[in-house]
Amino acid sequence: MRKKWIAALVFGLVAGALHFTFLREVEAEARGGVEIEVLVTTTGVEAGETVEEAMVAARSIPGAFVDERVVTAGRSDEIVGLPLAVGLDQGQMIQWTDFVERPSDMANDLAELIGPGQRAMTIQVDSSLSMGGLLRPGHRVDILGTFSRGKDLRSDKVTVTLLQNVTVLATGRDLTGSNAQESEKAARYGTVSLSVGLEESELLAFSSTLGSLSLVLRGYQDLEVVRDVPEKGMDDVWEAELRNALQEKPRTGAKPIERLKVR
Repeated sequence: MRKKWIAALVFGLVAGALHFTFLREVEAEARGGVEIEVLVTTTGVEAGETVEEAMVAARSIPGAFVDERVVTAGRSDEIVGLPLAVGLDQGQMIQWTDFVERPSDMANDLAELIGPGQRAMTIQVDSSLSMGGLLRPGHRVDILGTFSRGKDLRSDKVTVTLLQNVTVLATGRDLTGSNAQESEKAARYGTVSLSVGLEESELLAFSSTLGSLSLVLRGYQDLEVVRDVPEKGMDDVWEAELRNALQEKPRTGAKPIERLKVR
């Protein structure tokens, strides 16, 4: 009898520990994944300045914000003494592309930027989808699709949100997302490579055969996934009551896009 009680107690403890671990993982995923220590600026730094040890500090941020361009805390020695190609505000994450000189092992292969369980999917873009060439690697986008609801072209069309918070891995052949000012020619590209899961890539591949896709740019600090986004169709365009209800929803003021700042 005593052995049964001991076995039940051990089983309960193991089950409790697994449940606690599961809850921690779910909570971490909701916040943007497991936290990773990265380097941020402790003060504003001008372009051309040489990085000193006192100018940087380690901060923990959700892994969803981190890719191969970000300098992690363990590599602080490699950036001390390097001149910056761009200016940075206090609290900004430091990226390898911020420097005039870059380490030889910085990702120059698209496969090196793909996280576990993810795939790189390339879609064709025009000036509208690329936001006039302003879309850069490291940006995050939502993907919308506009389709005919019926079987013929005269059917009502609807726009739906297909995917949210998708990372842009590359624009054309550019993997770095350098903040340095680019020439007009360099800003022209006809493809965008996105980081998506396998089923997400299936959804995009099929959707692209049905209608048109649109990319909507997110701010650096916005990771929220909005659930149950209603589709939009002709009624939403023509009925004033629906338009008014949409515009009455609170919205924040527009501001220039900034890189994530960590305090």
